[in-house]
Amino acid sequence: MKKTVKSAGRSSQKASGAVASHNSAVFRVELVVRINDGLTREARTIRLDASTASGGGVGKKRTISQADREKKARRICRASPPQRVADLMAVLSHPQRVILLGKLLEGEATHKLLGRQTGLKAGPLYHHLRELRSAGLIGPKVRDLYVITRIGKRAFLAALAFERLCRGA
Repeated sequence: MKKTVKSAGRSSQKASGAVASHNSAVFRVELVVRINDGLTREARTIRLDASTASGGGVGKKRTISQADREKKARRICRASPPQRVADLMAVLSHPQRVILLGKLLEGEATHKLLGRQTGLKAGPLYHHLRELRSAGLIGPKVRDLYVITRIGKRAFLAALAFERLCRGA
């Protein structure tokens, strides 16, 4: 699965998430986010592996113990503090904030431009911008000019990949 967004021909972002295999014996998720903004290239691969089996080839499976599976699950959960995950998901849970991040992924924008593009009035727009800014997903470049941060790009693209992954696309 790939998601490509282009902004005025000067940058592109791709996110792909893939379930390597999913059945009663194996569960492995891999999320790859590549960002190319014309100046820097960044590739980040996140693997969540809670395998209950592994094999040397097709048809060869070795079941691991319940204790090993629990140990892997604890290691995955320790890697990301639950409160940080919940906070990021809460910020990304509102459709207007997702739309705002999409608009800012295209390039920097003023409050007035974001209001016109989203149809939000000043009060709700400031509320959503404040929430995104407090989570570190956007930042002001100068007064009343907003940009998406590197963390914002990662979170937004990961959320898009996650949605497609859950949809089964």
